[in-house]
Amino acid sequence: CYYCVSGLPEPRPDHAQCCVEMGLDMIEAIALVREVTGVDVNMRVGIHTGRVHCGVLGLRKWQFDVWSNDVTLANYMEAGGIPGHVHITGETLKFLNNDYEVDPGCGGERHKYLRDHNIETYLIIPDEKKRISSVRPPQYTTPNNVSKEMRMMGHSDMHKFDSSYRRREDKNPQEEVNDYLSRAIDARSIDRLRDEHCRPFTNSFHKKDIEEKYMKEGDKMLSTYFICSGFMQLFIIIIQLIILPIHWLQLMFEFCCGILLLFIIITIEA
Repeated sequence: CYYCVSGLPEPRPDHAQCCVEMGLDMIEAIALVREVTGVDVNMRVGIHTGRVHCGVLGLRKWQFDVWSNDVTLANYMEAGGIPGHVHITGETLKFLNNDYEVDPGCGGERHKYLRDHNIETYLIIPDEKKRISSVRPPQYTTPNNVSKEMRMMGHSDMHKFDSSYRRREDKNPQEEVNDYLSRAIDARSIDRLRDEHCRPFTNSFHKKDIEEKYMKEGDKMLSTYFICSGFMQLFIIIIQLIILPIHWLQLMFEFCCGILLLFIIITIEA
């Protein structure tokens, strides 16, 4: 069982939506892993909204931790949930602002603590039309029909995937699932982060302060790029001298234009 907390250490108004979206993404990611690996694995997600105490604990090994009765209730929500579903309390539902459709969770039928404390629970109904980004279930019928998640997980075509997976049959199933799960989550996260924070055509950040910080970051390979560009320009000039009957004046003009262009690029990057 793992804890994930939204709204700490900085509060945010959409903390409940963030938790629900994370839970839905994790369920979709592990469904992809289940289909790819053939291992019968699933997960339960339980969410509760409340007060927590948080801080860094430990003398030798520091660890950020949270604890409270509400944290314990979130743990029971996971234990009383249903595999493949996001199980939330009524408190969390209040903060979702009707962004999701829900079904009765009936958590008290599956866990004694929820029944004894009369906790009202609900199950999130995933609506792909309302999701920020949706992933269609991958269909592995032809070698060319490979989803983006599969390609980002290292399988460019199904023939290579079949052979690589047969070679891993002797690997520990738990390690295999963890490996595929981490790759699937990464594949799901990249497009969403790009859509939320970057412009589609320029790939620049929406927020000016983040874009300024990014522009101030130095590029360690910048000098290498310019050296390679200089060699390319020199080779082009040599080829033109050998093949094309070019006047020296035209050649000097092209060379000066190239140097000027490199100088402008260096000035902009600096």
